[in-house]
Amino acid sequence: MKKILHTLFVFLTMVYPVLTWAHEQETDNKIDFSRTAWGAQIAVVSGGNVSPGFVHYAPNYSAGITASANLDNTADDRTFNVEIFGGPRYLLLPATYFAYGLEVGSEFGKQHDRTIEASYAVGPYVGIDYYFSTHVLISAFVSPYTYQYERLKDESSTSTNKIFSSGGIGLSYLF
Repeated sequence: MKKILHTLFVFLTMVYPVLTWAHEQETDNKIDFSRTAWGAQIAVVSGGNVSPGFVHYAPNYSAGITASANLDNTADDRTFNVEIFGGPRYLLLPATYFAYGLEVGSEFGKQHDRTIEASYAVGPYVGIDYYFSTHVLISAFVSPYTYQYERLKDESSTSTNKIFSSGGIGLSYLF
């Protein structure tokens, strides 16, 4: 959790002047931020992984699918992760939304040179979405709780309950 908070603090400190400028521009130009749009997203998530994906934003909900890979040759890890998320969102301020919902993910590949036979993670997320412009949206999100199940080849399965184990910052271009 300390990494997540530090990442969010550094990011917000760096972009505060840009956020202030974008808000002034948005107010002056009267851009409609309540439209429904599909987009491409790139996010930096916990652990420093880059996660590209596709997203859909509407005035009252958001949804999407993202993917990431971990190719750590020193630990013999070669995994691919896919996550689907979705849930309602509410307008807080002009161009700023509070979002929450459910996130479901799965991991494929090899971990410590053992094949992952079954893996899934499920849990809620909360976040803030901010429109820089009609086509650019930035989001910050955190998962307060995650249940994870995993079974490696030739091993028993493990179930894990994680508290504030993941989060990230995403930048979306909306079409």
